[in-house]
Amino acid sequence: MVRQGEDLLRAFKTPSLRGVAGRPPYMHAGQIGSLDAALQHYSAAPPAPAGHSELEPANFTDAEKAALIAFLKTLGG
Repeated sequence: MVRQGEDLLRAFKTPSLRGVAGRPPYMHAGQIGSLDAALQHYSAAPPAPAGHSELEPANFTDAEKAALIAFLKTLGG
């Protein structure tokens, strides 16, 4: 596993999804306040501040977004 270097620029340890619906705000800096807004972020896939992102637009339908949020709410802590 890479422990240092450019590959770790803006890297963060991803926490478990257990209890995710009950612990906003979201993202590493807490800049997103709701699950709906987090899914909007992944749907838009904005460019990374450092200029490189592996994020691709998710393009959720309204039904998919509602189903995903409902699922995340079942992952109680």
